[in-house]
Amino acid sequence: MTPVMSLKTGLISGSMLIGNTVYDSWPEIAAAGDAGFILGSGTGNAWVSCFSHSTSGSWTSFGDLTATGMSIAQNHNGGGANATRWLMMGFYGSGAQQNPIWYATVATKSAGSSFGTLATARFCGAQMGNSTMAMAYAGYLTSDIQTVNYATTGNATVFGSARQPHYNNGSSNSTTRAVSWGGQYGAQETTIDYVEFATTGNYNSFGTITASNNHAGGGSSTRGLDIAAPSGNATSLTSYITIASTGNAINYGALTVARWFVATSSKASTYMVVFGGATIASGGSTLSTTIDQFLISSTSNAIGWGTLTTGFQSGYGNTCGGQNSNCHGGL
Repeated sequence: MTPVMSLKTGLISGSMLIGNTVYDSWPEIAAAGDAGFILGSGTGNAWVSCFSHSTSGSWTSFGDLTATGMSIAQNHNGGGANATRWLMMGFYGSGAQQNPIWYATVATKSAGSSFGTLATARFCGAQMGNSTMAMAYAGYLTSDIQTVNYATTGNATVFGSARQPHYNNGSSNSTTRAVSWGGQYGAQETTIDYVEFATTGNYNSFGTITASNNHAGGGSSTRGLDIAAPSGNATSLTSYITIASTGNAINYGALTVARWFVATSSKASTYMVVFGGATIASGGSTLSTTIDQFLISSTSNAIGWGTLTTGFQSGYGNTCGGQNSNCHGGL
């Protein structure tokens, strides 16, 4: 199928545009491992947009999470995906953390269906996964690690325990290892932890990171990338690790526009895309429409990849956005 391109000025709420070009149909290539997802968290919206990593002008609406019972997809846990299914586990709503798990089939855009529930409600935690398993790693007021198998529906099971309850932690993963970047619980953490997918149990210490708050991760099966910011400012710091080893993170290039609370999506063989966020301007916070792209194998600065039609920030719980694709480093 060749997508039909058109110039549009009146896009649906939450849809996105790069340059002046959007696609009228969902590219079939996305189902084969090229799809990225952006959640409308932090904007008062419950929409999900999807795009093709290979075509920077290809965006469309994936679904609206209000159909799953969420009035606002704000402060949620982001998503995890394998090649065929995309999951969202937990969110913040009605004044408390919640425990539902929803899923959607990547090839057939939809609003999502009920998958099961988490054993412990959460939001603002990290999510990881490989081709068979999705993982919810800690979160606000909870330290446990829970998993589900993509192929079946049902409730999550406890995998082990993180260092302590913490939130705003980012994530990266290979096919065998899940990495949690930093986080916050009272004091902001500079720790990097990991678990092995094949071995249930508690966290292992990986190393440390320079920045301490608002992490957004991603990367390939060999290299994990993290974008973070010191609390209270939008000077984003970027770091990387080699996932198969342990050790402290290494600082590298910069975003084209400094900001925090960004969302990310990775195409593991090539690059990580960084969306939106908040900039500090005139003593306040301004939502960003900037999209950047990092070449995962390099240590250079980001390049501009386009512009969102609507500025947004990740709403605290989408900071693990690197797993919001069906082609991330765990696959």
